Amino acid sequence: MLKISIDEEKNLIVLRVEGKLITPWTEELERAWELILGMLDSRTLCVDIRNATFIDQNGLEILGRIIKVANTTVLADSPLTKQFAEQARQNRNNQEREQQ
Repeated sequence: MLKISIDEEKNLIVLRVEGKLITPWTEELERAWELILGMLDSRTLCVDIRNATFIDQNGLEILGRIIKVANTTVLADSPLTKQFAEQARQNRNNQEREQQ
């Protein structure tokens, strides 16, 4: 099961990902990201994955793109979610190297 929610504040948008972020549910994250891009303006984006239980490679790639485009803060609090955050950052760095 996957739950994606968006919380808006004056200077911040929080994208919460809870449960299993796996294909084909990663399409829901893509849709949420497209929606957020139109709302972001000068606000900061924070992706909260503290309640994510699994993220597949496709999900990590999407998170990596989000981190790259929006200079996103990732909230992770357990060894598992910290690993997901690090893998997403590595995907972002790998994507940048491939583009060079």
